[in-house]
Amino acid sequence: MADSERLSEFVSRAVKDPQARLVVISSGGTTVALERRTVRFLDNFSTGNRGAGMVEAFLMRNEQQSFKKYYVVYFHRKGGSCAMPFVRHLPDAGQQLELLSQGVHSVEFDSYIQAHPSQEVLRRYLLSVTFTSVTEYLSSLEKISKEVSSLGPRAALVLAAAVSDFYVPMDEMPENKIQSGAHQDTGLTLRLKAVPKVLGRITGEWCPRALVVSFKLETDADILFEKARGAIRRYGVDAVVANVLETRYQKLWIVKGGKHSDDSGHEYTAELITKPDSGDIEDVLVEGLERLHDTHIDCFSQ
Repeated sequence: MADSERLSEFVSRAVKDPQARLVVISSGGTTVALERRTVRFLDNFSTGNRGAGMVEAFLMRNEQQSFKKYYVVYFHRKGGSCAMPFVRHLPDAGQQLELLSQGVHSVEFDSYIQAHPSQEVLRRYLLSVTFTSVTEYLSSLEKISKEVSSLGPRAALVLAAAVSDFYVPMDEMPENKIQSGAHQDTGLTLRLKAVPKVLGRITGEWCPRALVVSFKLETDADILFEKARGAIRRYGVDAVVANVLETRYQKLWIVKGGKHSDDSGHEYTAELITKPDSGDIEDVLVEGLERLHDTHIDCFSQ
């Protein structure tokens, strides 16, 4: 079954489940092809751990009657460069080779797998959709956004993927592999164009009633909050998860504006999320996102 058919069937089940919600979690980095018949490409830094951790937290909560049920679309980078929920702590090929070099020929598989929900929960509530290139990501995100718009405010898009800022448009790419010999003397100059910004189209056209949360990762803490507030102002997202590269697994902030700001009178507020003594920071982040979604749905029901 094609991704579009699987997505339609999955969303249809969520629509018919009136007490449930649906969350789209994007994760991993996008590539930028340099040729149409791609051999060379640019990549960016992303492990996909944040997205995979959020998928785990949402699905584990589905096992408990006290939490709201979420259908989860995991929209992630294809291949081994992006973390997968519940198995992301398994040794990779390099770690396995290191174990072999130390004379360790077997490991307890279960010791690397985190607690996971039942097969019934995974079968019913999880859908995986993949991308590789930035153009594929943007095209698929449009289709997904339009599809889940049928859920109205019950839908949430949590966009944690590391999307390339610059790319080579298809009509400016060479057909075949760039030949290194032709650039030995002069070097290779690439002219990249800005990737179209689609957050505003999600909030304004494709899925206007959904909760939309974007992510902002910076290396300079001094500009982090202004960047986050800027995304709320320019694109109309409901919140931005803001974090600094070096401390991203220890602390982050949910920056909120407009109807999601608190009663302090400030236009924007920031909720600090810190890693608990046991468990992952994504567990606490998902709690905050669910509270945000509660408020979002309440605003539409008034």
